[in-house]
This record gives sequence, structure tokens and C-alpha cells, in this order.
Amino acid sequence: MWQTIGLPRFTVLGALVALVCAILRLRRTSRTRREAGPAESADAVTATPFSSLNLLVGATAWMAVAFIGFARHQSRPPGPSTMYQDLYWHLGIAAELKRSALPTIPQAEVLGRLNYHWLSDAYMASGSLGSFTSTADVVLRLWYLPVVALTFGLCLVVGKRLSGGWVAGNVTILLTVIPASVLPFAWMGGVGPSSPFLWLSPSQIFGLVFTLAATWLFIPVLRSGRLGAGEAALLVVTVFLCAGAKSSILPVFLGGAFCVALLFIRRSPIRRGALMVGGLCLVGIAMAVPLFAGGSAGSKIRLLSSFRRLSAYRQYVGLDVPLDHGPFVMPYLATGGVLVLVAALCIALLVQYAYVASSLSLGRTWVEDPLPVFLLGGFAASIAAFLLIDHTGFSQAYFPLGALPLIALLAGWGVAAAWERGGSRHRWGRMLAGAAAGAVVIALMRLVSGSEVPAKNSLPAAVFVIACLALAAVVAAMVLRRRTPVLAVGALLGAALVQPAITTVTASVAAASSSLTDDKPWTVTAQETAAAEWLRVHSNEHDVVATNVHCRTVTAIAKCDSRAYWVSAFTERRVFIESWGYTDQAQRDAGKGGVAATNQPFADHELYMTNENLFHAPSAQAVAQLKSHGVRWLFGDSRASKVSSDLDTFAELAHRQGTVSIYRLR
Repeated sequence: MWQTIGLPRFTVLGALVALVCAILRLRRTSRTRREAGPAESADAVTATPFSSLNLLVGATAWMAVAFIGFARHQSRPPGPSTMYQDLYWHLGIAAELKRSALPTIPQAEVLGRLNYHWLSDAYMASGSLGSFTSTADVVLRLWYLPVVALTFGLCLVVGKRLSGGWVAGNVTILLTVIPASVLPFAWMGGVGPSSPFLWLSPSQIFGLVFTLAATWLFIPVLRSGRLGAGEAALLVVTVFLCAGAKSSILPVFLGGAFCVALLFIRRSPIRRGALMVGGLCLVGIAMAVPLFAGGSAGSKIRLLSSFRRLSAYRQYVGLDVPLDHGPFVMPYLATGGVLVLVAALCIALLVQYAYVASSLSLGRTWVEDPLPVFLLGGFAASIAAFLLIDHTGFSQAYFPLGALPLIALLAGWGVAAAWERGGSRHRWGRMLAGAAAGAVVIALMRLVSGSEVPAKNSLPAAVFVIACLALAAVVAAMVLRRRTPVLAVGALLGAALVQPAITTVTASVAAASSSLTDDKPWTVTAQETAAAEWLRVHSNEHDVVATNVHCRTVTAIAKCDSRAYWVSAFTERRVFIESWGYTDQAQRDAGKGGVAATNQPFADHELYMTNENLFHAPSAQAVAQLKSHGVRWLFGDSRASKVSSDLDTFAELAHRQGTVSIYRLR
């Protein structure tokens, strides 16, 4: 709002309003408790879920530890930088959103408006504006953990609304903070995604908040089929934010609503609620398309698309990492060995999420309450998208990544139901015994599978046998549930949590203790980051910069990986043509000429050459053309390509540092 009316610095007022509201709420709650009788006040205190709050704090603290290992490798100026390219991309967009509520593509300003899900970057921009902290500090350090903590808090309250108790939310936190996954193979990771927290994708983490918030709002609508005017307005805003946070959220909810409408077709209140949820999702998509529909240009429909990226499939059929989409049916699917392998991978995918079998403890809730069907149907829809949509950047993985909280909530709800029926005596012992048994079974399977990739001829059979053994173990736990539900759900949790916990802790400790190196092919030198910082300080925030930096690594232009987003990131300025690997046109051209989307040339070759000639063979005509596009600065880096000394004739040398020369156009 403040950005729209030209007063972005007033963003801090939003935090002040929230603080005042929180203080007033605390005072009102405190007064209510003082006015209550001693018994009522005691009940209110003992009902407070301190164990849940402690778990929330502990989970957030662990994520902070895990984040340290990640953050220390994402270095900021003034030293050299070896960050993952997407973080430069988000940093540039966040800086752009500090200037405009409707952003221009800062990495290729000439292409106009950014039509991608950029609300996570808007959140970072507001964090920088509202706290008067640098954009880089907020984007690369400060915004993550508050959002993670809010996600865990939402897991608690959504679990409470689903089940009426706090156990479901506690289990949901465990299943998300430890990337729950039943993994019987020691040499192969999961067939599908397992952790909803992906540090390298800010929009993925940001989208979890709105996934859970929308779920919380959908629960009463699905159960009652009623929706007031105020609730409808709030839901429309929420689903719009879902689409803007992550475009893969609403299709998942649509799948869940469809399943509810189909299975509860004879119960009009529930059917009406499902239609309301589906209709609201469609409204949210329609509203968001003009602003957030970018990024999907590289998507096609292809059967079992994600399997061809798995190492087991590629090694067996001898395929390289795919650059384009190919036919609807994967290569070699008609051969016997590939059919066995694909069937085995399907079973392994099913087993990976088999911890949701704990939801069988809900019993008749499955036929009386639409929410179990909604949660499971939504996750099933995400898996269907994962297996049918083929995106050049493997973005179909975001469908199940964003839906993992739904399946965790369902599994947690099932554990809570088993826990309540297990009685207070011995249930902790049975739960721990089951968890130990489940962990041992998976450890034995991993031992049998071996740590080395099986020989090519035996690979399909090896995967199939282990996958079937794991499935048999899950079925045994489901049968055991009828007699001792706590023991059975404990076994499912042990199978899903112990091995991932060991792997996660090991990887996080290794990342936190590993040495930092600045000799990567894509390293941005200290001189380059310092030069970009100088330009940020000495230029106007609305100035446009032209640069000869286009490739992530210094390589032949024919093999250019056009994801060098560091100039726009560290200068925090719009760049005329920097890099274009994530543009819709590049994604549509995936495979053209036998190269990937990120290696495609810039769509407007003539304009690109005008930009290049200004640095290689400058002329008054080239200067005039770029000035007509609003370019005021030239950022030339001799590491990227030759920078002509004749530039002094047409522009004023303003700064030189290392390999970088910065010119101001006269």
C-alpha cells in the first residue's frame, strides 16, 4: 500500500500497528483471566500447550542451526561471492520491489514487467524498508527463520482445528522439520521430494505459510458448506496470495476439492463446501494470472516425466540429463526391463510417503468428515502433477514440495487418533518400541540394498525387490494397527523419521564445518562485488545499467549459462540486458539447437548486439540508442568479455576496480 502511493519508507508503520494490536490483545487476555474464578483460571493455564510451544521453539532452533550451514556459503559483499544463482535473482527482484509495487524484470529491464510469483521478494523488500536494514541482509539472512517459525505455529493451529487436540500439530512439526520419508535404498535417495523447506527457493518456503493459512480457512467451509460475506472476502484475498506466493499451491487445493465433491456427492453441505473451495481457487487463479503467470512457459505434459531425471532410470537406459521435453511416452518404456524399473519406482514413490497410513486410525472419520479426503486428495493431485508435468527446470517438483504439510497434517491427525485410543498406560513405551522396530526394518533394507549402484542388468530387479519388501512392511504395520494402533503408528514414524534425521543432521553438520572456497568457476570476485556496491551507492535508485556480464561462468558465448544475476543483485539497479535464462522465451526454446533453456541466446539478437557493441566497438549511435532506453551507467567487466578503451570517448569513467570499469553516460 505504501509503495503504491509513493511512500515506501512508511512500511515500518505496519510493524508498529501489529505490535500495538498484540499488546492490546495480551492486555485483554490478561484481564479476562484475572476476572475468571480460580478454577477457571487454573484450567486456562493447564490447557496452554507448553509442550507444543517448546517443540515449536526447538524446531525453529534446529532450523537455525541447519540454516547456518547454508548461509555461510552464501557470502555477501565486500568479499567474493559464490552464491547459488537463484539467490542473486531474488535479491535483484527484492531491490526492484523497493522501488515499485509492480516490478520490472531487473535482470533484463528491456523486457518490461515481471510476471512471476514474486510475493516472497515483496515480503523481503518490506522487511528491508520496514527495518531500515540492507536488502542483502534481509534476503540472505534475516527473513527465513521468522517465516519458518510461523509455519510451525500454523502447523499447530491447523492440527488443532482438524483434530480438536494438539498432538496432531506436534507430529506435523516433526514430520516437516525432519524431512519424513521412508527410504529403503542406501544408494538411491527419495523418488519424490521430502523436505518442504528448501533454502535455495525463498518462494517455496514463503508459500508454506499461505498453504497452511488457506487450509485453516477451508476447514469450516468444507465441513459446513457455509460461508459468510466476511469469510468469503478473506478467502479470496488468501487464495490470491497463495497464487502469488507459489503458483503450485492452488492446483493442489483444486485436486483436493474435486476428490471431496466426487466422494461426498450425495451429502449436499459437504459437496457445496467443496464447490466453494474449488470456486475460490479458480477465482484466485484468475486474479493472479496477469501478475504471477510467468515461469510456466517451459512446461509440457509428459507421462512419468520426473522419473527420467532419476539416476536409476538414466543409468539404466543410458540417457543424459534431458534438455527438452521429448515425446509424451518416455524413451524405451516399451522394453521389459524399463517397465519393471518404472513399476519399481512407482512402488518406491508410494512407500516413500507411506507414513500417511497412520491416518487409517481415523476410522469412520474418513466417511463422516471431508477433511481427510481433502488432504489426501490434494497431495495425490500434487504427485499427479509431479509425474505428468515436465518443466525444463524440474519445477514440477514444487507441487509435492508445497503439499507436504497436507500429508503431514493427515498423518499427524492419524497419530493423534491412535494416541487417544491407546490409553494412558504404556502408550509411550509402545510408541517408542514401534519407532525402534520401524527404524530397524528400514536399516536392514538399506543394508541389503547396498551402498553401490547395482549392475545395469540387475538394476530393475534390485529396485523392484527392495521396493516390494518395503511395501510389505508397510502393509504389515497397517494390519498390526487393528490390534495395537500406537505400536503400528510408532513403527511408521520410526521408518519415516529416523534415517532422514540421521542424514539431515550429518549433512547440516558437514555444511557448517566445511571449508569455504572462492575458486569456483562462477565465483564473483571481491573486486567485482565492491564495484557493484560502489555503483549502488553512487547512482540513483531508478537508474538503468548496461553491462557485458551475461554468463554465469566465463566461457564461450555459444555455451553461455545466462544466469549471471549478480550485477542487478549487488548494484540493486535495473540492468538493460544482464541475463535471461529464466525468461518465458528461454523456457519455451528449451532444446532448440540442442541446448538447454538457460543456454538459449537472447530473443532480440539485434538489441543484444547493440548492447555488446557498446562495450566492444562503441559508437555515438549505440550510446544514443541505449540512452533512449534510459541507460545511465555502463558496468564493464573484462572477465566477461573485452571492454574497449574507446569507451572513454563516449562516456565518463567514474570508477575502476579490478577488472571492472564503470562509466557514466554523458
